[in-house]
Amino acid sequence: MKKIDAHAHLGYIGGWANVKMDVDELISLMDTYEIETTMICVLNNEVAYKAMQKYPGRIEGCVYVNPLEPDCLDLIDKYVKLGFKAIKLQPLRHAYCADSEIVDPILDKAEEYGIPVCIHSCL
Repeated sequence: MKKIDAHAHLGYIGGWANVKMDVDELISLMDTYEIETTMICVLNNEVAYKAMQKYPGRIEGCVYVNPLEPDCLDLIDKYVKLGFKAIKLQPLRHAYCADSEIVDPILDKAEEYGIPVCIHSCL
C-alpha cells in the first residue's frame, strides 16, 4: 500500500512539542514506516526547496505564505514553478482569520495552479 504523509515540518518547533527534525531524520522515519512521499511545510521555503532537491520524489513542498505580506502571491508563483505542490497557511502564527478576505487572492492562486491549500488550525 502506498503511504503519503500530507503534513510534516522541518526545523525546530518549540513550545509544548519541543520537536526538532532535519530532512535526513525525516527520511529515516519515512523509511522506518514505509512512507513513500512526505509533504513538508517549512516557514523558510528555501529550506523546503533544498530538501526537495536532496530527496526528489520523496519530499514535496508546500509553499508557506503569510497573506499579510505584500509578496505572498509572488512567492506562490516562484515556488510552484520550482515544483511545490501545495500552499500552507498558518492563521494563528500570522494573526489573521482563515475566512477573511485577505486569504481570497491566495485561494485564487491555488485554483489557478490546481493545487490544494493546507490551513493550519487550532481549537
